[in-house]
Order: sequence, then structure tokens, then C-alpha cells
Amino acid sequence: MTTSMAVTETQEVVESATLTEKWYTRLTKAQWMVGAGVLIAIVIYAFLHAGRVSTSDAQIEAHIVTIAPHVPGYVEELRIDDNWKVDPGQPLFTIDPRDYQVRLEQAKNAYDTALAQAHAAQVGVDVARNIAVASSRSATASLRAQGAGFEKDREAWKMAAGPELEAAQAVAQAKEAAAERAERDLDRYRPLVKTGEISQLQFDAFSASAKVAQSEAAQARAQIDTARRIVTIAHSQMDISDAGID
Repeated sequence: MTTSMAVTETQEVVESATLTEKWYTRLTKAQWMVGAGVLIAIVIYAFLHAGRVSTSDAQIEAHIVTIAPHVPGYVEELRIDDNWKVDPGQPLFTIDPRDYQVRLEQAKNAYDTALAQAHAAQVGVDVARNIAVASSRSATASLRAQGAGFEKDREAWKMAAGPELEAAQAVAQAKEAAAERAERDLDRYRPLVKTGEISQLQFDAFSASAKVAQSEAAQARAQIDTARRIVTIAHSQMDISDAGID
């Protein structure tokens, strides 16, 4: 009985092994490829969706930060990417500096031009200052000369309007008095000639003396007119000197 049981168990083991071998051997190459593809697809799906939760009613919460540079321009280089974490003070992007370099060069050129103009202006100021100093000195000398001329003309006017005119008037008065006296003497001597108390020769002498006195009086009057014209001329010259001082 023991022997028959052992034989039965052995036959079952052999039949099980035969069934197993037949299962593997029955798969074709195409089935193996399909199975491998399905397995790979399962692995990829599991890898892509591992740790993710799917839902049909989801909301996204995010913080929107506006970035505004102090100067406008074109972005030359972007130093960050989406969803990157950045630190305070970290450069995010760079702006093309060419426009600002051109402006900087223009500003430098304008500055150099302004310096050159300032230097030229300073030179002009120095030249103008020197000219002004020379003109001031010349004007001062001219003013002194005009002042001296004015004083001279005023003294000449004072002399002409004072002693000279007075002297001419005194001489004229004396000559006028002498002429009047001679004329009166001539009027007194004229009847005496008719009566014979004086000779005609004496009367002619008195007449000549009267004419001389009248001539001298006329000359004295002319000298007064000349003295007055000299006073007028001296006063005009003084006015001219005064205007030159002004």
C-alpha cells in the first residue's frame, strides 16, 4: 500500500510539471511582446502618476508678483525660469545696456563740450576783464584830463566874465566920458569961432580931438562886445568839458 501511494504522488508531481511546462511553451513570440509592452506601459503609468492626486474640482493658489525695473529697455538675458525659488537681491534678468551706453557717450560728449565752452567763456571773461581794466584806466585818465580841462575852462570863463569884462567896461566908460566931454567942448567952441574969440585952427584941433575921443569910445564899446563874446565862448567850452566829464 505504501508503494502504491508513492507512485501516485510521483505521478501527480510529474503531471503538474508537465502542465507548467505546457503553459510557458504555449505562449508565442507575439504574445510575449504584447505582454512585455503591457508591463512596460503599467510601469511607466505607475512612475508618472506615483504620488499624484487627480480630481475634477481643483483650484490653484499662487502669488503673482509684478516686476518693474527702474529703467526701460529690452531684456538681454533671463536668469530664472518658471517656478524657481529666488532670494532677495538675486538678479532676475539683465537689460540691454547699448542704448544707455550711447546716451552715456552723448552725455560725456556734451560734458566735454560744456567744459570747452566754459573754458572759452573764462578766457573771454579774462580778456573782457583786461579790456575793462584798461578801459577803466583810460577812462579815469580821460576823466582827470576832462576835469583839468573843465577847471581850466571855468577859470578862463571866470576871468572873461570877471576882471577882463569889467576892465573892458571901465575903459569903455572912460572913453565914453571923454568923447562926451570932447563933444560938449566942441559945441561950446563952435560959436566962439564965429565971434572970433578962437581961431579956426584951434577949433579944428578941438574937432579932431572930439573925433579921436569918439573913435576911442567906439573901440571901447567894440572891446566890450568882444569881451562878452569871449565870456560866451568860455561858458560854452566849460559846458563841453562838463559834458565830457558826464
